[in-house]
Amino acid sequence: MFKIIWLLFSTIFLSTGIIPVFAAPSDKPITVEARLLSKTEEVKLKDKQIPYFNDFSLKNKPVWVECRIINNSDEIKEFWSWACSYDADWKTDNKAITILSWGCDANAPLSYSLQPSEAKSFFLPLDVTGLPKSAKFHMIFIPYRPSPEDGFYEIWIRKASKNSLSGEFWSNELDYNLF
Repeated sequence: MFKIIWLLFSTIFLSTGIIPVFAAPSDKPITVEARLLSKTEEVKLKDKQIPYFNDFSLKNKPVWVECRIINNSDEIKEFWSWACSYDADWKTDNKAITILSWGCDANAPLSYSLQPSEAKSFFLPLDVTGLPKSAKFHMIFIPYRPSPEDGFYEIWIRKASKNSLSGEFWSNELDYNLF
């Protein structure tokens, strides 16, 4: 029986170049995909007039990473993130790599809502000046959750729902090479 199925599979799919992917749906309601940006993509960020792009006084310019928060569930997922203080919401698992911060006159937590299969991208500047030539690391997203003493707590508690994200969400592994 297996030989018949394999023969049928190989004849139909392999001859056409179409190979089906049999994958189970993600068991995680939220995933974080991260990727390092190329120098060309960094120039495009600058062209979009991202206000903090040239705001860093490092001997080396920052390395930029795009982090996508993806809703894999069948429900709307909600989270809060700072408008400017990405370094409060994002971390790395490598102590030599930090998320850079910049001056901002309108920093406040923002509410995001992701529909099923929807993603939200964040572009983050990383300080890698203390690294050797290469390093592997993960990005970690920790949604903003105010304390009762925080001025945003009342707003957050009114908007929070059973679909609000909490905890840590780790990305795929990134491989940074200086050269």
